[in-house]
Amino acid sequence: LFHPWSSLLTNWKLLAVTHPGFMAFMTYDEVKAILTNYIDKPGSYVFRLSCTRLGQWAIGYVTSQNTILQTIPQTKPLIQSLIDGEREGYYKYPNGKNIHIDLSSALRPTESDRIYVS
Repeated sequence: LFHPWSSLLTNWKLLAVTHPGFMAFMTYDEVKAILTNYIDKPGSYVFRLSCTRLGQWAIGYVTSQNTILQTIPQTKPLIQSLIDGEREGYYKYPNGKNIHIDLSSALRPTESDRIYVS
């Protein structure tokens, strides 16, 4: 859920403790109700743990057509999905807020991720 594993605690704090887009214990319908408040603000998003696919994340967002969609990233970590989605214009406003959350530091390799050859 919070990989890359080498920065597990940092990622947990970044995503589940401090990120304004994280919604704990919410269902699909509850996310839709929250995002309805931002229906005229495409790029607004929230994320939660999926209720139907245990151990996976679900991201709800407002589209440029002012509709609400929810997706479960299948092929990459949540952090990478949020970074890519921000770059592509899908996830710009966490919980409708006009703030930028820089998640790129969570993907930088740590000393333990590096191999030195001599």
